[in-house]
Amino acid sequence: MIQKTHIQIAGVIATVIFVALIAFVLVQNMRRNDATPVVAPQPEVPLALPTVSPDVKVELISVQPKKEIQLKVSGVPSGTTTIEYELTYSTAEQASEGVFSSARPSPGESSFSPNFERKITLGTCSRNVCRYHEITSDIVVRLRFEGGYGAQIYEGEFPTDDL
Repeated sequence: MIQKTHIQIAGVIATVIFVALIAFVLVQNMRRNDATPVVAPQPEVPLALPTVSPDVKVELISVQPKKEIQLKVSGVPSGTTTIEYELTYSTAEQASEGVFSSARPSPGESSFSPNFERKITLGTCSRNVCRYHEITSDIVVRLRFEGGYGAQIYEGEFPTDDL
């Protein structure tokens, strides 16, 4: 009889420990759910780049009216090793279109000369067939100059009336 009582007591103790363990796990999970949520780290916001010197002059010159233009930049900062250019505009189809490209100095040159020019098609060309955009807005020009001095930007807006 004593042995039966010991088994019953052991069973009760095991049941109490089991219930206590389940209660402990549930309380821990509830605490985790109530805890302050972990916030994902925010990506670094790039600092605004300095604008180029007022000595930098940008022109858009018509090569073929409403089809091709010449991007002409004078006063390129000394030591410039890369020029990125982006031209954006709206079209009659109410789409935002444009050109994005970059340029490096000619082979054998370590940096650009003070003048930079690039002929740009206002549309798309494939296999010598071009589809020109019907531009309905001003053209926004963004330039990024990079060199030993870091990076500098230019932004301007050009009316398309004369292009």
